[in-house]
Amino acid sequence: MILLKCLLHSVVVVAALVVQPGRAAIAQTASSPADAASAPTSPGAAPLSVELPSRPSDMLVAPIEVWRPVLRTLSEYLDERQRGISSLTINEQVALHIHRALVFQSQQDWGAALQSIAQARALQTNESGRHLAGLMNELLARQAQLGGNAASLRHLTRERVLAMPWDQVEPSLLALREQLAAMEADAVKRYVAARMDLSADVSKRKVSLGFALQLLAVRFQLQQVIPQRSALLVGLDDALRVRSGGR
Repeated sequence: MILLKCLLHSVVVVAALVVQPGRAAIAQTASSPADAASAPTSPGAAPLSVELPSRPSDMLVAPIEVWRPVLRTLSEYLDERQRGISSLTINEQVALHIHRALVFQSQQDWGAALQSIAQARALQTNESGRHLAGLMNELLARQAQLGGNAASLRHLTRERVLAMPWDQVEPSLLALREQLAAMEADAVKRYVAARMDLSADVSKRKVSLGFALQLLAVRFQLQQVIPQRSALLVGLDDALRVRSGGR
């Protein structure tokens, strides 16, 4: 699904062009909402599942207040993982930082979200990943920090892209532009209703934390990326024109 692919691109890394662990981690852990729901946990450990207050399609458009119990559980789990980060593989560390950024962004903790994105980028093994991992998250967080409007987002996008090493990021940026233009809110909602509602109904809304993180990522796409897509595209296109010599 191109929409989910684009979402994971923005939340994790450059999808398809830079194969990175965070994307696979979300997709794998979210494949079944009931996974780990009955798995044993050690005393004091964060739970491996969470009960959604409503169906995923309702959670997609629900105010953040409805999400707070879910976010609290996710935060506890991710904090526990953070405390043991030295025992995680590089792939797991990247996924952890990206998941934390997603939760921080949902809580409007822009500074913490940007810090987590920077930590994920520092672990990238190639130049493209070091510049593009979490790009949509970064741009929207910085805009929110500044209290900016569409014009400021266009400027942020343009300047951020122009500061990148063009020979390293051009193919990935062109792919991002194509994916961003193809995103549709109705298609996101249909995906959630057709795939995620059905899975959650089977488990009586008790879902794995990976499933909850994926749903949160889709909510980010629907409520933050798509409404500001025009500004993002204009800024990206401005930068692409400059880099191509105005052609």
